[in-house]
Amino acid sequence: MSDFGTILEIGLIPSYRSLGFGKQLLGHIEKHLRNNGIEQCYVSAYGPAKGFWANCGYAENGATASNGLPIMTKVIF
Repeated sequence: MSDFGTILEIGLIPSYRSLGFGKQLLGHIEKHLRNNGIEQCYVSAYGPAKGFWANCGYAENGATASNGLPIMTKVIF
């Protein structure tokens, strides 16, 4: 099993949302993780952000984080 990368938060002010900046930032984060041998990444996503993560290829894995939020994972290699 590979190590996991963890993304704690990505946030943009409302006027910059839906312009692709979050996906660009996520792409750079995932590239950095891949370059450091990480093959899977996870996030703990709250309601409004779950759609963003799903659109970026993350899926709920049935587990919850210690804060009670669902965990979403993605294979990034």
